[in-house]
Amino acid sequence: MMIRRLCSFVALVLFCGLLLFALSCSDGNGSDGELGDDVSDDDVHDDDDDSSGGDDEEVDTLVYVGDLPVVRLKGDAYERGYELGRVMGDRIIDLYERYIIEYSLGADPENWELYRLLKEIACSLLILTDEEKQEIQGLADGVRDHWGNIIELPGGGEIELNQNDICIANAIADISQFGCSSVSIWGSLTADGETVIARNLDWDPGPERMLGEGTVVISETPPDESWHFVSIGWPGLFGCYSCVNGDGEAVFIHDTQRYNSGLALPVEPRTLLLRRAILAAEGDGEPFAAFESVIENGKVDTGNNFHFVMPGGGRDADVPAGCFEVDDNAEHPDGFATIRTSMDTDVNQTDLTEALFVTNHHRKRYPPVDCWRYETMIERVNELLDSGDGVIDLEELRWVAAQVSYDWATVYTVVFKPSDWTLIIYRSGWGHPASENEGVKVPYDVLFPW
Repeated sequence: MMIRRLCSFVALVLFCGLLLFALSCSDGNGSDGELGDDVSDDDVHDDDDDSSGGDDEEVDTLVYVGDLPVVRLKGDAYERGYELGRVMGDRIIDLYERYIIEYSLGADPENWELYRLLKEIACSLLILTDEEKQEIQGLADGVRDHWGNIIELPGGGEIELNQNDICIANAIADISQFGCSSVSIWGSLTADGETVIARNLDWDPGPERMLGEGTVVISETPPDESWHFVSIGWPGLFGCYSCVNGDGEAVFIHDTQRYNSGLALPVEPRTLLLRRAILAAEGDGEPFAAFESVIENGKVDTGNNFHFVMPGGGRDADVPAGCFEVDDNAEHPDGFATIRTSMDTDVNQTDLTEALFVTNHHRKRYPPVDCWRYETMIERVNELLDSGDGVIDLEELRWVAAQVSYDWATVYTVVFKPSDWTLIIYRSGWGHPASENEGVKVPYDVLFPW
């Protein structure tokens, strides 16, 4: 098990056991690449006694596409958080009890004494917007009011789940490491020239692959619908792991090496910073610049590759995709963020200028290193181009991602086409890796029914 420190002080407290699996380019065994059946065409059905939607025609908050939960939230920050707690409180409690407590912290009483200390100050260690604080409080209240908020501890005892626990959960991506890989293509490589991306999220899936089986799609919008946010993640984790805004601009997080500047507290949870950045890009005439501005002014203590894609010709950019290579090195000539695109052929290890490959190392911000997954994706894309009609479809791109997925640790794979909101999610679980399971296609009108 490997650990990433949020910072030296938080690490001292959290060394008690918030230890999550980390993947590097040289570790693990790749999938054999065999794909499962076709994408599921299951009907949408609800499993919610109540509805929400303010003054609009009432819609169900929780629906299922096949067996994939989709939560639709509309309201102010507190209302969205509360409603999520109401419909997903049982899953949130299960996530804490089985994943964070039993699996990560274990039964050692010393771990829990340290956790109790951290719990009292957790939110103060993080830079949160007022809206994020309201949403976190709403979630805590919704869980408490509708499900109770008692978390059972291994070996006896209990704690009350509150907003401080939720703050800790939303910093878990800063404490732990994960892998991830992705490839985006466009232009002459796709049939209609539009952008397509396939992405593996590699993380410790927990006991019985609970993160894969517990994946939830959550859509959010305020009452005036001035922005839209779709997250493929887990209830209670408000940030962005794989997310899309209302313009179809999407971003996918990957871990990288850290610079270790030792930023002073407080710091910004990277997934929440990423959420702010993708929302800033929505409706902006220069989405690349709007996204970069938020990232550049952030304060994260981690190394990241943020794979950003958009529909069409890229609008303000020469290409519709970029990898934002980010760390805490304020002395770097580029500041906190360096943008790598497909035009950076000197560091991309390929002359393909209509494809972008991303794994877990910076390639432009610092000298690139060898990565078998990075090299394999390039090889597989070239094989498809050489053996076929010169274009790659969604299923073929998913096959490329499957070549570098992990049987155990790929929690899910996403295939997304921004121009028409084709969103397909392949989850691990049910005794199989993500590469062998059927995908679920989530329509846009299911995400935003108002």
